[in-house]
Amino acid sequence: AALKDCEHTLGCWPKDGFFEDGKCYMSGFARSGGSPLWFLPPPGTRLVPPAKYEVRCQIQPCTLNDYLLQKVGFHGSEIKNCQPSSYEEMGLLQRKMLILAINKSCAAQDCTEMQQRVVQLAMNLT
Repeated sequence: AALKDCEHTLGCWPKDGFFEDGKCYMSGFARSGGSPLWFLPPPGTRLVPPAKYEVRCQIQPCTLNDYLLQKVGFHGSEIKNCQPSSYEEMGLLQRKMLILAINKSCAAQDCTEMQQRVVQLAMNLT
C-alpha cells in the first residue's frame, strides 16, 4: 500500500534535507512528523552535504565513532543524531541531556540564525 504522507504515517521520516549557506537543514516537511525535535534526522543518522552534482543533503548512517560518542546537533555542515532513541522514547533526564547537547553543539560553532532559533525552541522544552 502506498503511503499517504508523513503526517498520516507512523514512523515516517523525510528522506533528505536542503543545503544553504554551506550547511544542511531538514526540510520543513519534517515538522509534520510531530516531533518537537523535527530538525534532527532520525536516530542513528546524520544529514550530510550533497555529493558532487547533487543538490539535496542526504541522510546517512552515523560513523561508528560519532555513534559511540553519541554526537547530536549541529556539527559543521552536518546535523547529527548519533544516538539510538527517538525523543518520544526517552525519559525526562535523557531528553534534557539531548537538548543540552544540541545547545552545546550550537554554542561550539557559528550556528546560523535559523539553527539558533530551533535550538532556542528545543531549550524551551526543558
